[in-house]
Amino acid sequence: MKSNLIVFFVIACVMLIIFKTRTDRKDDEEYFKKIDLKMDAVVNENPDCPSASNGFCVLSLKVLTSNIQYYNEKDSNFFILINNDYAYLLLLGCRDINKGDTLKIDVMKKNVYCLNKRKSFQIIMPTNDHFLSYVKNKYGNN
Repeated sequence: MKSNLIVFFVIACVMLIIFKTRTDRKDDEEYFKKIDLKMDAVVNENPDCPSASNGFCVLSLKVLTSNIQYYNEKDSNFFILINNDYAYLLLLGCRDINKGDTLKIDVMKKNVYCLNKRKSFQIIMPTNDHFLSYVKNKYGNN
């Protein structure tokens, strides 16, 4: 009887995690559709990759072209901050991007393409509260 209860509890937890993950992905899809950002930019500095970021880095960008001039949604999860001719992009696994590299960002495709490296990076919504807090504190007033 006790082992049946444990098995039921484990199955219920797994199902809850699966449901939550699917719901989060659907929310992210709607978020990306709402923004529909297309941007060309040059990296201003080497990536800022704090130790507790789960592989995410902050890229400081000089905007060359963009269909959105201002975007600052720091009150919720976010992946980019834009203020006219500069932006801060939160990107996973981009440590090999360097100052001077040119990026093409297409949010609908969830893609960042580095022209210099001929490499694509998938846009993923960062969820690490510690990392997002770090970004808000360091880059949020710019």
